[in-house]
Amino acid sequence: LITVVVIIKRLFNMLEMSYKKITYSCNFKTRAVKQFLANKKVLLSIMLGLFIFWPSGIMHSIRIGNDVAMYLFYALGLLYLIDFFTTKNFKKLYTASFFAALGLMSKTNALVLFILIGFLLVYLFIIEKEKLRFFKKASIACLILLIGFSLVFGSQLVNYLNGKQKHILVGNWGRLNRGLHVKNRAENYLYFDTKMFLTKPFTDPWRNGYGRQYFLNYFLKTSLTGEYTFKKNWHKDIAIILSYLLIGLIIFSLGGLFLLNRQQYKKHMVILSSSAFLFISAIAFRISAPASCSTDFRYVLPILISFCFFFGLSLIQYKKRGWIKLSYLGYILAGLFIFFSNLFFIGLVL
Repeated sequence: LITVVVIIKRLFNMLEMSYKKITYSCNFKTRAVKQFLANKKVLLSIMLGLFIFWPSGIMHSIRIGNDVAMYLFYALGLLYLIDFFTTKNFKKLYTASFFAALGLMSKTNALVLFILIGFLLVYLFIIEKEKLRFFKKASIACLILLIGFSLVFGSQLVNYLNGKQKHILVGNWGRLNRGLHVKNRAENYLYFDTKMFLTKPFTDPWRNGYGRQYFLNYFLKTSLTGEYTFKKNWHKDIAIILSYLLIGLIIFSLGGLFLLNRQQYKKHMVILSSSAFLFISAIAFRISAPASCSTDFRYVLPILISFCFFFGLSLIQYKKRGWIKLSYLGYILAGLFIFFSNLFFIGLVL
């Protein structure tokens, strides 16, 4: 959690100059509203609040397993990778590669961080003028990643090639209960059953009719309450409300991202690429291992770091264009999401 707070604050500092440019350019009707929207601490608190009180994040934080270790190492690797991209200090890259290797040793889902580092190195190599110098320094990071990859996948690759293991990433794929298997057609990835998502409070990895057959339904629903089911009407009602609010937050954030210019996309390339690769990896994982449990949001939970940042970035984009009422809506959506998430967990002790 501390690592994520540092990352979001670091990303927020990258937004600060843009935020200052627009803070005093808008004419507000009341001084109180003006001061509220001009306070950068409010925006930072909203971004952090979304992450800290995200329901599935709270649920998975108390799980006993290797997931939490992967979250930590992924976040640390991402933090140092952002620093490297900003400063071009290769010591930051080596540190990011080290944490990526540790993350992979914790859980193979951290392979996404390997892909992210590789992608950024290729991009920077292409635009670099002193290519030989860059290649020599980057090769050290590649060596760190190679050692980590070999330690994790060496024996698994041999077993896979020898036919002893049916899936290179999922060691127990051959023993997985077939009741968890789902269809693997295009419609299972392209279709989003809105009615089911907004009327079913929870999902179920074993039964159809709760969204498990559709990638987006299962992915988004497990981002809220995981694969768990709660019997109290209190929890069911709040879960439905959170589902509506989640759709609103996603639309709000995507709208702001479409308003970015080319320079802004380049500036935030690391965090944008991280979210893209995590999402693509979730799809690829389900395609290669078509089971409902393969789409559990906990495998790519670090994508929440990107999402919370995108929300703050979108708020700034709307304010910059003078769309004040739309920015009000963003604050309301986030505030309600945090409120009902807390209410959900309060219900567990009542």
